[in-house]
Amino acid sequence: MYVPKQYGEGFVLLSKYFNLKIIALLVVILGISSCSAGDDVAAILKLVNQGELLAENKDLGGLMKLGNDSFVAMPGELDKRGTKGILWRAFMYYGQFDILYPRPLIIIEEDDTAFVSFPFLVIRKGELLEGLQELYDDPGQWLKEVGNKADLYNLDLELVREDRAWKVRQATLGGRP
Repeated sequence: MYVPKQYGEGFVLLSKYFNLKIIALLVVILGISSCSAGDDVAAILKLVNQGELLAENKDLGGLMKLGNDSFVAMPGELDKRGTKGILWRAFMYYGQFDILYPRPLIIIEEDDTAFVSFPFLVIRKGELLEGLQELYDDPGQWLKEVGNKADLYNLDLELVREDRAWKVRQATLGGRP
């Protein structure tokens, strides 16, 4: 162990040593957090995609499993039972349908909550709008292309992580974004 003879003599050596350790630790922490953030984004995108497929298949039970125990749908502050009734009526109105949407905006908070927002379009099977798949990564252009050809909605989701899985705590359906 090196003991400096004067005050400050060994400080430069120690500070360089500790700076390298701190930098290495920060790199590891940032690497881990960016991986987990990327994993969270992938998990949330998977949840949105799963919701789309369940809706297109009119699987009300499966859709309700995406929500947590205190799930609420807005407007109207509907619980799962009330939400199922509204969705059932919408499914009957549209018949066979597809749901189209661009890449969702995802904001992940540090307190195990996340917010997801995206416009979407429900279109009856057979009524296709050309070129929307190519605009997935450009929500602004996607909205412009859809224009007045269909009714647009906006969905805002508040998610919470429960037992390492993302669940929908609140879903807010809005009109044209």
